[in-house]
Amino acid sequence: MSESRYIYTQEKLFEAIIYIVWASYFFYTIFYIVSEVWLRAAVLGIGTCVIAPLFWLLNKKGHKSAAALLITVSATFYTFWGHIGFSLMGSLEYYYLVIAVGAFLMFDLEHKKSLILSVALPLATWASTSIIDPNQIPESLLIEGANLEIVAFTSKVGSTILVLVIMAIFVFRVKELKDLLVSEYEISQRNYKQLLRSEEYAKIGSWRLTFSDQQLYWSEETYRIYELEPPFIPDVESGINYFHPDDRERITNYVQVLIDDQIPYDDEFKFVTAKGNHRWVRAIGFPLKGKSGEVTGIEGCFQDITEKKEVEMAKEEFLALVSHEMRTPLMSVIGFSDILRESKLEPHQEQMVNAIYSGGEAVVSIINDVLDVSKIKNSMLRLRNEACDLEKLLKESHVFLSHSAKVKGLDFNLELDIQNKIVLCDPTRLRQVITNFLSNAIKFTDEGFVSLEVKEVSGSYRFCVHDSGCGMSKSFIPKIFDAFEQDGSAQSGSKGTGLGMYISKSLIDMMEGDIEVQSEPGVGSAFCFTLPLISSNICDYKTVVHEKFDFDGATILYADDTPMNQMVVKKFLESANCKAILVDDGQKAVDVCLAEDVDIVLMDLQMPVLDGFGATESILAQKPDLPIIAFSAFSNESSKEKAYAFGCIDILSKPIRKNELLEKIHLQLEKAKVKTA
Repeated sequence: MSESRYIYTQEKLFEAIIYIVWASYFFYTIFYIVSEVWLRAAVLGIGTCVIAPLFWLLNKKGHKSAAALLITVSATFYTFWGHIGFSLMGSLEYYYLVIAVGAFLMFDLEHKKSLILSVALPLATWASTSIIDPNQIPESLLIEGANLEIVAFTSKVGSTILVLVIMAIFVFRVKELKDLLVSEYEISQRNYKQLLRSEEYAKIGSWRLTFSDQQLYWSEETYRIYELEPPFIPDVESGINYFHPDDRERITNYVQVLIDDQIPYDDEFKFVTAKGNHRWVRAIGFPLKGKSGEVTGIEGCFQDITEKKEVEMAKEEFLALVSHEMRTPLMSVIGFSDILRESKLEPHQEQMVNAIYSGGEAVVSIINDVLDVSKIKNSMLRLRNEACDLEKLLKESHVFLSHSAKVKGLDFNLELDIQNKIVLCDPTRLRQVITNFLSNAIKFTDEGFVSLEVKEVSGSYRFCVHDSGCGMSKSFIPKIFDAFEQDGSAQSGSKGTGLGMYISKSLIDMMEGDIEVQSEPGVGSAFCFTLPLISSNICDYKTVVHEKFDFDGATILYADDTPMNQMVVKKFLESANCKAILVDDGQKAVDVCLAEDVDIVLMDLQMPVLDGFGATESILAQKPDLPIIAFSAFSNESSKEKAYAFGCIDILSKPIRKNELLEKIHLQLEKAKVKTA
């Protein structure tokens, strides 16, 4: 039965019930009047003239449940108070009550209960009219003047009509229930098939483990991801054993913590299928709870994300390649301009060289920002946790940007109020955040001041950067940390990529900090963030600041196949009184190291014949104590980790800055002196 036909039939049946009950009230009103039972006639008259019309009005207004409830209440009243004395079970009011209850159930109860009562009520009606004979009723129960023939006739006719109506409702409900069950079954089957197709398309399987029977259930897609057939009966141990050995301990710990402490997990893992195919999967697990809230098991999802990871890795490799191809020539631009800045130049020449240097640094900053955004969005950015001198880091950041503030004629202040100066953090990323906020403040401030205030408050450190710059509109503040966003209302002509604030906010979030912004156009801005840094007694963060390096003729081997890079590094080394040996491939670097006494090796990782990794391995096999500093134009973490794994003691990213390189060399030479002392 269609939905519209169902609604139409239901409404007509309910209207029939209303009219039958209304007619019965009218019939018994007349009957009591003829019998001169005035009180009962008056009560039934109220039902006829007031209550019954109210049924009709409620139904017309769409309040069917209210109408059904009123029918039930009024019929119940007339059954137990207004029976005419023909029989306790044989009066017509009883049948009206039956119909009223059926009507009420029709709208307000579940189908199963309605079906049971729809069967029971007609049977009860039939029994009451068949078993009780009005001729056998005791005279004490009869109303004076009542005509038993009329009673018998009306009881039989009325009960027959009502039984027919109720049976019609019953038949209708059975048909309705049948259609409903068939429809629900078809819908459930269709939904189940659709769910299976969705799992297959999205490559997401599901699993469930119940504690009561220790049964592990896998969906069809989970079997497909494992490359197993459904006859295979899974268990927790076998399921975990298909994870890659590198990740097996991690997933085991996740599952154990989920079972013991009901702590959910969501992470990505390397995976090896039953057929030996290597994949990436995303595994999610959470507690399975019963109706009363008790934990009855665990369940989760299992997704094949191999294609996603391949795309991410391809993108990472592409960005790394672009980074390499851009950083290599930038090393010449920044390196030679840095060398020229130290020579005697005419004012206009110095201005042009500074412009070249600043332009090169700006390009490097954009490259770094783009790479950082890619890492953040792909959850590939990792923070180190090491001890550093926070006071020294802040002072260095202040000195680094002092020249930029001085050029614009700004007051550039640093105020520190910290007791524990040695803290655990990622010093490189913390410096990046502070530098981003300070450089942004200087960029958008044309006159006045820029200040950095750092206070230690209840074990946390609060960093505030204030400026008297152009400020921001209030409508833009909520968007300031979105990628590629810039305030078009800013009066300063300075522009950028719009990535610095997004990166800074992401790094602060990764450090479990919080940030707040206050700004007013034409007045200035204040960026304040709080980090829960832990104090430490040992400092791993070391910097060496020298106006002039002198390495007393130390022999430094530099391996790089780019002539321009060789020229730049050679100038850097000669300025510090070093003997520079230059080679253009890894094999030549190995030969020189084995033939000559070299103090330090500077090794480019990408070279012909033998790359920097192979050359490092070969050199350290013969001279394990020789310090090798890697140079890399690649920005991906895998290259850096690989360099450390092959034995490099440090890594510098291109383009190389003179002071940074000479500080690294100084540190290694000092370590060598301590070893030989």
